[in-house]
Amino acid sequence: MGIKTLIAVVVAACAFAALPAAGMADPNMDLPNNSGFTVFGGTSELTGGTNVHCASMTGSGGFENGNGGAIQLAFHGCKAFGLVSCTTAGQPSGTIVTTVLPFGLRTVGGNPAILVFSKEGHFMTFSCLGAIVKVTGKGVVGTVLKPGYKEASKTFEVAFKGTGATQNHLKVDGDANTYTLESSVNGGAPGAAALDASGIGTWVEGGEGTLTK
Repeated sequence: MGIKTLIAVVVAACAFAALPAAGMADPNMDLPNNSGFTVFGGTSELTGGTNVHCASMTGSGGFENGNGGAIQLAFHGCKAFGLVSCTTAGQPSGTIVTTVLPFGLRTVGGNPAILVFSKEGHFMTFSCLGAIVKVTGKGVVGTVLKPGYKEASKTFEVAFKGTGATQNHLKVDGDANTYTLESSVNGGAPGAAALDASGIGTWVEGGEGTLTK
C-alpha cells in the first residue's frame, strides 16, 4: 500500500480530525519534501491472553501534517508460546499485519511521545493454529527516543514498552483518556494486553525531519 493511499484511507475511514486533538504543547515534525517513511525493527512481543513473540518488524506510513498521520506495521516470524505460528489472513505464515492506524505526536511527562490510535477499536487480527486472536483497544502510547528537539535527522526511533499485560504508558499529557490494548480469543471476553516493540523510521527519499516544540 502506498503512502498516499495509507493517508487517504485513514482520513476517509477514521475521521482523523475527530480524534482527540493535539495540545498546543505537543511536538511537531518539520517534514522533508516527502513525508512518507518506512519502519524496521527487531524482536517484538504481544503479552496478554495469548503471548506472541515475533522475530522482526517492518512497516510504512506517512505524516498527514507535522503532528500526525497514518502507519501500518507487519510483524514477522511470529509464534505463540514459542511453538505455534500466528498469521493474519492472506499473509505468509508467521506474519501479522495491523490495520492502517492513525497516529499523533504527543508528550508524556513533557517528553516526546507517539500515540497510535486504533481504527474503530481494532488493531490487528490473526490466527494461531485455528484460534482467532483479535487485538482491540483505544490506543497505545510509545516514546520517541530519537531525534531530540531541534535535531535534524534522516531517521527517527520510537519504542512501545509493557510490563506483563500492561503498557508502561497509558496516558499522554493534556488528555484525560486512558489508552490500552486488549486481546480476545475466538470471540471470548477480551483481556488486558501489551505491546513491546521498537523501530527505526527512515524518510523514503532520504530527507531530514526536525522535531520541534
